[in-house]
Amino acid sequence: MIDHFNDLCIGGSYYRNIAFLKHFKGNQTTTIAAISSAPLLLAKAGLLDDHHFAAGLFMQMLGLFSFIPKENFVHQPLLEDGNVITGIGFAFREFAECVLRQLGYDPGDHFMSPVTKTYTEEELTFYWEESDYQEFQEELKDYLN
Repeated sequence: MIDHFNDLCIGGSYYRNIAFLKHFKGNQTTTIAAISSAPLLLAKAGLLDDHHFAAGLFMQMLGLFSFIPKENFVHQPLLEDGNVITGIGFAFREFAECVLRQLGYDPGDHFMSPVTKTYTEEELTFYWEESDYQEFQEELKDYLN
């Protein structure tokens, strides 16, 4: 089945895609790109076990979800590791440009406006307020059942 896919780009975190994504475990030729919270799906499918990745995650998620390979999580807006491209949502321009280049397209020098700031790890470490985190956990129960 996966032989029919040259590239795969995921936005969002629709959990029913996990079974499909598991078919790509160990695949090193298909470009797999995920932005914002979508790297969670890649992690759940085991696709990030051997790849460093960036994602728009709250730090509580690292403790909540045992399937996230914490040692591979990097506080960067965008990360390309082999055939896997991941990023935080605000770096959508760099993400799109990276995906286009991986697909063999040249977006040129004037492709949208780049993120020009250099971020510290602290600036890219996100935490929920306790009440928001509790609300997330309650909502999560609906998805896990």
